[in-house]
Amino acid sequence: MPELDFAFADPAGHRAVKAFTRLVRTAGRGSHQISVVAVEGEGSAYHASCTVSVDHEDRVRYCPERAVDVVVVFRAAFGVAPVIGAGVLVRTLTEEGSRVQGWRLQGQWLTPLSEGEIFDAACTGPDGDVQPPEYGVTYAAGTPLGPPPLV
Repeated sequence: MPELDFAFADPAGHRAVKAFTRLVRTAGRGSHQISVVAVEGEGSAYHASCTVSVDHEDRVRYCPERAVDVVVVFRAAFGVAPVIGAGVLVRTLTEEGSRVQGWRLQGQWLTPLSEGEIFDAACTGPDGDVQPPEYGVTYAAGTPLGPPPLV
């Protein structure tokens, strides 16, 4: 996958671009909905999502404006804003079915969530009530993204 066509001069921005790129590479072939949220101390939140498609020839397609939105939220989470928590979910659709994976911000990088943590997050409604799992969806542990980039 080629790098995004934009860059930030600060370390948080560089890390944000790398996080987006590694998520797409890790997701592999298929259609992926990448959703990221970062919560500030006073309760306000940043949220963005982007659909990325990777075909059988590993060609990557995405809306650049939506990708920038996701990277900006990552940038906030990686130190530009006073964020107290952040996470990302990737829903992948392939010929084999649907899979949901997730990561949380830990330190200055993304750490994979376990299968149980993803299941709990996906099956808990906004009011805290338990919701049934979606039919045909696999809730999988996040794939390690490797060490954070050196900046």
